[in-house]
Amino acid sequence: MNYKNAAYVFVIALIAAGAAARAAGVAPRIIDEAARPPEVRSVRLAPAAPAPGATATVTAEIGSDENLSADETVRAWVIFSADDGLTRETLDMVPREDRRTWRATLPPFGKGTEVLYALRAEDTLGNIYSEIPCMVATWPPDGETCLVDLAIDKPADDDGALVPDGLDIVRFRGGADGRYLYLELETQGAIPSAAAARQTPLVYAVEIRNPDPPAQAEGAAAPRELLAAWSPPVPPENRAGCALIARGPGGERTDSANIQCLADGSARVWFRISRKAIGDNPSGRIMIAAATGAFAAFPPRDGVISDRTAVTALVFLNRSINVKQINRASGN
Repeated sequence: MNYKNAAYVFVIALIAAGAAARAAGVAPRIIDEAARPPEVRSVRLAPAAPAPGATATVTAEIGSDENLSADETVRAWVIFSADDGLTRETLDMVPREDRRTWRATLPPFGKGTEVLYALRAEDTLGNIYSEIPCMVATWPPDGETCLVDLAIDKPADDDGALVPDGLDIVRFRGGADGRYLYLELETQGAIPSAAAARQTPLVYAVEIRNPDPPAQAEGAAAPRELLAAWSPPVPPENRAGCALIARGPGGERTDSANIQCLADGSARVWFRISRKAIGDNPSGRIMIAAATGAFAAFPPRDGVISDRTAVTALVFLNRSINVKQINRASGN
């Protein structure tokens, strides 16, 4: 598709209607409250410590809470790397008839090889469960192999008459190291300048939710929701916007010290967010979704979302196999 200025005008014209329906000064919410991504309930590796040249079978119990969701798991994968994340491969898992038990067989590896692996699953609505197979090593994470694909919307290529290419999310990836969460948002076409959208701030945003309760040391009012947002340079200052909004029982506050934003000048935006801003997270699990839209101000307030992804349960969980040595898989 090509850019359609009429689509930008259409989106911007909706701002007044959207603002009337929102409380003044409230940042947008992106995550669908009804979304229930798949859950990995158990994982077994057989044999637990494979011999050199032997295969190993990964068996996982995967599904959604039947009391909360009727969605079924439709696909599951094992992501693995035998070179500390420099390269990685993906295996499709095969379900049993109940579509709750999934299996895949890892290929044989040489003696002493450490194999990093992670699980990934998708439901009928496109919501995703994904573990992180390895640690991100670069910033910006351009070409980073340890970023995993997160959920997008279906179809990914939206009608250009309603969602311009520069706001149409076609890829969303995430990863982490010990200190930061890394996110990459890519659109169908080049991100336009604010001037091209009649000087109305266009916003590229990610909502992150920590489902774990605050630790006692954090206090009951500790934020459990974050909104990371970036906006192209807006005349006359011509400065790009980058903000992290923290939400909790005490309201909203801007926490720009814990975020960095970069754009590649084309169709990608990167976020680096301090994991300490997420708060105490013993489960290692966060809920995440992305959106784009036109807003009346930046940080984003009072606007209309143009494109929104499905929801990902992103899990900070390291699994590994050491061939012919003690299995060091965590979480099993």
